[in-house]
Amino acid sequence: MLQVSRMSFPWPDAYPRGIIRMGLFLIAAGLVSYEVGLAAGRRHRLTRAVSFRTLEISTPRAVLLSIAAIATVAFLIHRVGGVSAILVSREEWAATLAVISGGKGKAIGAIIHALLTVPAFVALLLIWTLVRSPVRQSLYVRVCLYALLCVLVAANAIVNNPMASARAWFGTIMVSIALLGVKWRRNASMFTWVMGLIGLFIFAFPYSDVFRRSRALDFAALYTGASAAEELVSNGDYASFQQILNAIRYVKHEGHTFGYQALGTILVWVPRSIWTSKPLDSADLVATHSGYAYTNLEMPLWGEFYLDWGVPGVIVGFAFLGWLTFTLQRTISFPKARATSIQSLVVPVLAGYQLLLVRGDLMSTFIWFQIIVLCMLFAARRPRFTRELRVIGPAAISAPHWKQLAGQYHRLRDERV
Repeated sequence: MLQVSRMSFPWPDAYPRGIIRMGLFLIAAGLVSYEVGLAAGRRHRLTRAVSFRTLEISTPRAVLLSIAAIATVAFLIHRVGGVSAILVSREEWAATLAVISGGKGKAIGAIIHALLTVPAFVALLLIWTLVRSPVRQSLYVRVCLYALLCVLVAANAIVNNPMASARAWFGTIMVSIALLGVKWRRNASMFTWVMGLIGLFIFAFPYSDVFRRSRALDFAALYTGASAAEELVSNGDYASFQQILNAIRYVKHEGHTFGYQALGTILVWVPRSIWTSKPLDSADLVATHSGYAYTNLEMPLWGEFYLDWGVPGVIVGFAFLGWLTFTLQRTISFPKARATSIQSLVVPVLAGYQLLLVRGDLMSTFIWFQIIVLCMLFAARRPRFTRELRVIGPAAISAPHWKQLAGQYHRLRDERV
């Protein structure tokens, strides 16, 4: 609203009022659709059915994933030139990834970076959850888990360090650990999280870029003397709304892509040497069309949906995201007594990951999302009481009070244990 009221944006550009009104409409439509999706999730029968599909962490698979993640970290650290090549500023690390990818595109560097950082982080959360679990384990298993935990902590301290990591990814790690490590209370936690995130985004976010060009912790170099309001108008960190406007302008001139950008996001692993017409990521596409010399920008979900499918895409996409959010939250609220359920682990991780996903762009961030989901699914297994769940599952679809079924669920679990 500050940018609109002053008609001034982080990147030098000008927009007719029609495009600005459309941008404001898209944001409002997305937020309202998200709330509609949340409300629909509370009533939809499929939501109740999904809540009973519980997965738990398999200790052997979690250990195997941890060993594979450690081996991947060791190999890639050797490949990039040692630990010293990672403990550098973000620009130096980006240059290293560009050299390794051979100039074949930003996606190759993002894939290498994701393989280096994401499996190690997911493995750390899995082993940490198993160590904290109240389930009885033999002394040998616990010693092995603690040893793996120590190695994974060291590996993550190297590959997920705040200097070379993107701010949104490092924020995802911190938010996930905070959600998992602290016992939050429903009534008091909401206000704390909302005010904390607003404060971080307005005041701390610009200064978190201290490691972009140098490893030196020099906050004075970032201080411009500008007020918080001036930062929100002129700082490129807050160009998300402007990128939505650029997406609207691109569609006005070039038309919608009708799912082509989404296809590139899903098939981001396919190299350009095979798929020669592979689309650019949406941020690069729109920034290049706008004539910007610097194109490594964000592209919020509003812009992604609008590029492909217009206003209907924004409405349907955010409604689905709201429904999915409620479904996942309900899934972890049902088996909450089970300390090693995959849902109780994956939902806090995805909650933190939204910082990266909503800001975009989607093609770069979806790589990390795919690896997170694949690692979680690899470490998951069906609980041993699946047969009993199948018995009460159909009843759950039509039951008006799911808490009564939750009691049946926990009784069956206790009998099995």
